[in-house]
Amino acid sequence: MKEHLTDEAVVQWLGPRLHKSKEEIGAFNERMCNRGPTAERGWNFLRRGVAQCDPSRTDIESFFALMVLDDKVAFARLKAGV
Repeated sequence: MKEHLTDEAVVQWLGPRLHKSKEEIGAFNERMCNRGPTAERGWNFLRRGVAQCDPSRTDIESFFALMVLDDKVAFARLKAGV
């Protein structure tokens, strides 16, 4: 990561090592971004995370969306000095 500072640089470095097409990489990325809980334990984890960040957000259904929300809240709190 010290040598490859952008996402594109990392992708180029990984490219020959991945042996995947751009379509396969895109499909994998889509699956990961939309991956959500499949069992009650996972839903409980997701709900607790959303409740800690912003209980009004009832639209969060994936772990990626929770991560984005958590980042937004954390950076807003950091900026506000909270």
